[in-house]
Amino acid sequence: MIEKPKWLKEKLNADRSKVSDIKIMLRSLRLHTVCEEARCPNVGECFASRTATFMILGNVCTRRCRFCAVSKGIPGSPDPKEPENISNAVHILQLRHAVITSVTRDDLDDGGASQFVDEVRELRKNCPDTTIELLISDLNGNWKALEKIVREHPDVLNHNVETVPSLYDKVRPGAAYGRSIELLRRVKEIDSTIVTKSGIMVGLGENEEEVRSVMNDLLEAGCSTLT
Repeated sequence: MIEKPKWLKEKLNADRSKVSDIKIMLRSLRLHTVCEEARCPNVGECFASRTATFMILGNVCTRRCRFCAVSKGIPGSPDPKEPENISNAVHILQLRHAVITSVTRDDLDDGGASQFVDEVRELRKNCPDTTIELLISDLNGNWKALEKIVREHPDVLNHNVETVPSLYDKVRPGAAYGRSIELLRRVKEIDSTIVTKSGIMVGLGENEEEVRSVMNDLLEAGCSTLT
């Protein structure tokens, strides 16, 4: 196994008291962040600046993407108090922009769409000045579930393609490139005013032509932003 580079292990000069305060608050509200669950090396810096990407529907994913450090297995039932708790956390942190993602929940009929809907409604009610960005799974191709989310009109709807089609079997088993592109296309079809966003990792063995092809596919699907 290749060792992690030193810069990934290095402790940042973040305000430890602020980081500790954020962690205590998250635990008290029974909330998860992708920052911690995915072992992001920037977690200290972000927590110190009072920012976090919330992860809903638990912290156990039903898929086994090779690039992701989130736990895999059989998840528990969604927490009905989670939308209210995230709203409280956003208020405490005084966030102007809230980013909410989730584990993939292939075990749920709607892929967790109803929880996203409740999250948006709770934030609109209690934090009306906060813009909302949702980073969703492919919902296993459940387009009715997708429409439920889109109808809530989040400010940004993000779905990552993650890699090029030729690497999907190795990098994203259980996912389908065409399904991800179709999801982004359907979002714009339902509500053309929503900002759509996607992301791709490079350095996994793809070539420049493949990356350009993905960028063209995203453009044709109406994707507004690429990271």
